[in-house]
Formats: sequence, structure tokens, C-alpha cells
Amino acid sequence: MTDAIPGFHCWQGVGGIWYARRLGTSPPVVIRAESQDELLAKIDAWQSDHPTAERYYWHPAPDTY
Repeated sequence: MTDAIPGFHCWQGVGGIWYARRLGTSPPVVIRAESQDELLAKIDAWQSDHPTAERYYWHPAPDTY
């Protein structure tokens, strides 16, 4: 499941709750659900609500690094 959804890192927490974190976003996007099927449905819903969401890449200001 961890690599099933491009752009998301998924894992099961200690209490059995499933989590998905959108990689590279600022502020962080974290979705949680009781089951894998519910998590996939919530991710699909989030992606349909944010069709232009792309990864956020931090770049230092010019001449700082």
C-alpha cells in the first residue's frame, strides 16, 4: 500500500488507523481513515478537490546557499 498512490506516503499507525501524507506539500496534507478502502476514497476525493495541486519544492533565495 505504501507505493500504491503516486505522490503519497501511506502507513498504518499503532492503533490500526491508516494515514496518507502528500509528499512535498507545504502546509502538510495528511489524510487518515479506518481502512485502506476508506483511505483510497478520501485520497481520490482530495485529488478531485485539488486538481491543480502539485508538489511544493522549496528553493533557497538567490545567493544564500
